[in-house]
Amino acid sequence: LRMRGEKRKDNLSNDHIEKLNSIKFSWDPRKDGRIRRKRDDEWFEMLLELKEFKEIHGHANVSQLDPEHKKLGRWLNDQRLYKKGRKQKGTDQLVFLPDDRKELLEEVGVIWDMKQHEWKTKLNLLSEYYQKKGDFNVKQADAEYGALYYFLRNARIKGLPRHKLYELANIGLDISELKVTEE
Repeated sequence: LRMRGEKRKDNLSNDHIEKLNSIKFSWDPRKDGRIRRKRDDEWFEMLLELKEFKEIHGHANVSQLDPEHKKLGRWLNDQRLYKKGRKQKGTDQLVFLPDDRKELLEEVGVIWDMKQHEWKTKLNLLSEYYQKKGDFNVKQADAEYGALYYFLRNARIKGLPRHKLYELANIGLDISELKVTEE
């Protein structure tokens, strides 16, 4: 409502209007056939802030722990929870992120499952290391691949779920000495 009112009063800059248009902000939800959602404007403001964050930082994965962007990080985490289904306050009813909002967040580049993304990133990096070096003997001091040292060390000490062990085996790692854990 606030953004719509500001536009009617000519208090929004063309740049701000253009940015809101770029995220498909609905200036007249009734005319567009959309049902007005509670706090619609705040949601679009946060989406716009996320888009600006990505322009500056090159990604849309804002941490809740980042003191400078804590509010945005918490909002993004809430969106991830709503995508999975989140209980509505005071009831047992699950509330889900509407498809149109999910699509808008995906257009910005939101990664829904950060743990899975981090796993795939490390797996790809390990595969790249193996292609270059021909082994999996990652040195801790290796400037480019040193983080993989701890990744492999933790896998050896703690073990991994069976499906992750299979993924490691598929890139050539001998998994015979790694233990299988539960999910």
